[in-house]
Amino acid sequence: EERLVEPKRNLAGAQVKILSSHVVNSAFSGQGNYNVNLSVTMRGDVNSSRLCSLLNLDNRFCADYGSPLAGNYQPNYTTTYSDSQLTFSDSQDNSQVVSVSRMSEQPVSDYSVKKPVRVEPLPDLKKSKMVELTLRSNVYDDEVFIDGVSFGSTKLTTSLPRGFHDIEIRKRGYKSYKARLDLRKAQTINAKLVKEPEPIVAAVVATEQPTAAPVASIVNKTNTASIVVIPAGTFKMGDINGNGLANERPVVEKTIANSFAMQSKEVSVGEYEQFVANTGYKTEAEKNRGCAYYLNGEPVWEATLNWRNPGFEQDSDFPAVCLTYNDAKAYADWLSGQTGQLFRLPNEVEWEYAARAGKETEYPWGNEIGKNLANCGWCGSEWSNKSAAPTGSFSPNAFGLYDTVGNVWEWTNKKPGQSDVTVRGGAWNFAPSLARVSTRLILAPDFRANYIGFRLVRER
Repeated sequence: EERLVEPKRNLAGAQVKILSSHVVNSAFSGQGNYNVNLSVTMRGDVNSSRLCSLLNLDNRFCADYGSPLAGNYQPNYTTTYSDSQLTFSDSQDNSQVVSVSRMSEQPVSDYSVKKPVRVEPLPDLKKSKMVELTLRSNVYDDEVFIDGVSFGSTKLTTSLPRGFHDIEIRKRGYKSYKARLDLRKAQTINAKLVKEPEPIVAAVVATEQPTAAPVASIVNKTNTASIVVIPAGTFKMGDINGNGLANERPVVEKTIANSFAMQSKEVSVGEYEQFVANTGYKTEAEKNRGCAYYLNGEPVWEATLNWRNPGFEQDSDFPAVCLTYNDAKAYADWLSGQTGQLFRLPNEVEWEYAARAGKETEYPWGNEIGKNLANCGWCGSEWSNKSAAPTGSFSPNAFGLYDTVGNVWEWTNKKPGQSDVTVRGGAWNFAPSLARVSTRLILAPDFRANYIGFRLVRER
């Protein structure tokens, strides 16, 4: 859709901003087919000549081309309109109203029905109190907020009422640019965002403080994956905000009685390679049938795909994929033997508690997916709908866990006697609505795909 619209952007003559949006309802088949119904509030600026073009009126009846006509004009329409009034507003004191009414209720057969159209006198745009503002920055994929409302990313040109405005330009990993602007004439702001320093995390022993907010601490490193302590606590598990699937309900309160340790990142290709080199292990994809990839809402099997060759280019720091539940367990058993500590897959309660990190929102940062905050389908990252991303490419959640949203689905531990297994977290080629912290995808334990990996917990 973006590729289709982009070449026509300049022809539209309107700058449309998304003010707010929310999911009205959604449905998911369990195999990746989904429908999402969004309610979106938008604001747009459009000049009167474009309005005439949209309504098939001659430009001479628009304010931009002289005195508007205050009367009736009967054009030929190629589409039909029901009784309505459309109001386009540039600002609170500069609006354009076009009234369209039916002349007859007779069926339209030749798509050329004449209708009386009354165009109200339009304001003199030369006397407009709007002033043009252009914003630029030194980074890509930023987000501009004017008076607390998101206006998209730079480079941005918009018209604002004369007077004071609060400008903020944000990007994760950078200090926000903030300014209070007294806008009197057209001007351009070139904002420079400074990268925030990387936090230095020391090796410390985890301490539990029941009266304080949960804090995660780095305690050691196993191979190249850091381990973080997830503190004990109570949380609501499931579809808290009412946007989820049937298998996320009902919402239940769960208690994690004791702290536990968890790998901060998904197990990487390099780490899995150490295991294979040490043991000679062959994955199920290498033994039989290969691995699945995702096409038109269905998994498609390809015999040549496996963790070494997942169907996209990868380096040693990419998450290991094309692994079954048993492939993940085999790695956990080996790592336990290597370290003398018990590693295993997290159960669903542990996974969601760790992914939420004390939040009740859909994602660690809020209820909207945003842009370039994670690697999921249509999430605005350089890997979205192309491949997995190197582990830890995005900011961690409050517990210090990376990629709990998107990148690859993660296996969880199944209960004794349970036939199916749940994966959590979404993936690089699945929609954002399926990357929420409570989303559950049920699979057979021998399933493997180039969008499924895992991370481990370590017993106390």
